[in-house]
Amino acid sequence: ADPPMVTTYYLDGDSVMLTHYCMANNQPRMKAGAQHGKAIEFRFVDATNLKSADAGHMHGMTFTVEDENHISQAWTWSDQGKTETHSFKLERVK
Repeated sequence: ADPPMVTTYYLDGDSVMLTHYCMANNQPRMKAGAQHGKAIEFRFVDATNLKSADAGHMHGMTFTVEDENHISQAWTWSDQGKTETHSFKLERVK
């Protein structure tokens, strides 16, 4: 099984930030930027425990509130200048 990952969301002044505690053993921080309808884009600010800017890390995330019971996240992974997207859909348990 993959090690667990945790993402915390918090206010930093009037900005919404996140820190992603990744299975890659680094901790990217991202800041909420553009909002498009129900979607908010988080953009990379910096990271702790990142060996170099080209080392593998989560570099962005789009958080979408689909409806009151569903959210989705599209995470952008960056490694050696190449990117790929990993999408997750979450549903509230009733």
